[in-house]
Amino acid sequence: MLKIGLIIRAINVTLIIGAEGKDFVVLAADSKGTFLEDGSRMESITEEKLIQLTDYSCVLIAGDAEIGVQLIEDFKEKHRFSKNLGISKVVLLFRDFCKKEMGHITDTILPGHPAYPDIVFLVGGVDKKGKGCVPRLRILRSSTLFFAGRHRDKVAEGVPLIARYILSKEYNRNQSQEAMGFLVAKAMRETISINAEVGGKIRMAIVRNNGVQVFNDNVVKKYMDGPEEDERLKLKAEREELEKLIKE
Repeated sequence: MLKIGLIIRAINVTLIIGAEGKDFVVLAADSKGTFLEDGSRMESITEEKLIQLTDYSCVLIAGDAEIGVQLIEDFKEKHRFSKNLGISKVVLLFRDFCKKEMGHITDTILPGHPAYPDIVFLVGGVDKKGKGCVPRLRILRSSTLFFAGRHRDKVAEGVPLIARYILSKEYNRNQSQEAMGFLVAKAMRETISINAEVGGKIRMAIVRNNGVQVFNDNVVKKYMDGPEEDERLKLKAEREELEKLIKE
């Protein structure tokens, strides 16, 4: 059962993003957390907000991350999934688990009360379909008792205004995996440039037909630097290679 002692209120200033392609999902989360305890403000830049849930799904957290992580860890410990279990079934299992674990809180505190944990989960992944897959993004909120909201093709939660604006203007479901990675990173980068309370180490992942791939730091840096910088580096490498051939 979920154990909650002293509740430290998390200020919802994080940013988590998901965007679907035709047969993949790109996900991103910052790692900065801001908390209030007895009127004092505390910050952390090591919050784990993007966690692999199964072979074909990840979950991102906004809000009370400490409680959210505990729910995820307990869920993964309790359930052992078949290799090909898709996101749709995982979302329902996770929803039911969270409702049960939070049940002892709702017996005494109703959603909306200042002491009630504010948690938003973004679950992103794919359902296997024949030789291909179908991408899915679903939102679970503690404020609605983890009701699995309707499927969306692009999502930004936490401090979403700038990210939602960029996604609404530039998102195209037919974009390549690389283009979608640059777009999601741009939504994160532009938010960070304006809102200093979003930041820390950025984590990104892609879920596709062959499963979850969490990007390493170099790949995340490439996306966060933007396509213009990536193109500049490619041209530089090409020039250096040409100069090397000429010298030989």
